[in-house]
Amino acid sequence: MKKILGILIALGITISGIFVSTPVMAADCTGGISDTSCNKSCSEITDPTLKAAAGCDTSSDDSITGHLLNIINYAITAVGIIAVLVIVMGGQRYITAQGDPGKVKSAKDMVMYAAIALIVSVIAFAIVNFVSQAITSNANTGV
Repeated sequence: MKKILGILIALGITISGIFVSTPVMAADCTGGISDTSCNKSCSEITDPTLKAAAGCDTSSDDSITGHLLNIINYAITAVGIIAVLVIVMGGQRYITAQGDPGKVKSAKDMVMYAAIALIVSVIAFAIVNFVSQAITSNANTGV
């Protein structure tokens, strides 16, 4: 049991790294590093996309809402991972039920409820990300 728990924790940490990585966009600098238009401080960059790519726009990451959204996304990811593992465990129980009606019903219920949990977690993840993007875009535009 401890071995399975260790694998689950390692899998969760590995998969959670997918959701916290940010894409980086390169600026249009034809002169390379020596080009002065590419070597600006954060206060000189006016384009919000470039500012975010340069790591200057840290207001959303350091805010309470940014941390809260990260926690919610981690929790939803954990629920999704656990649901997939429960589906696998239910399938294993179904295979080893040997035709016992009680064990077969229990295994089918396990798979069904885990599938429902997986669907709900995917929908929750989509809703949370949609709402957070709507909130941050409205906050940035002043609307």
